[in-house]
Amino acid sequence: PECAPGPVRRQRVLDHPDDYCVRYFLLGTLAAVLAVFVNLVYPFLFKARWS
Repeated sequence: PECAPGPVRRQRVLDHPDDYCVRYFLLGTLAAVLAVFVNLVYPFLFKARWS
């Protein structure tokens, strides 16, 4: 199964549950980066608005 030809191997990768792990890992990383960005930028927005 390891040395299967291209199309078969690609289909197995698509059906693999690890694909969901990668997707959720990327979503979590994106959410963390967004949270850090908001934490860094939000105080400056409030300072600019209230001054």
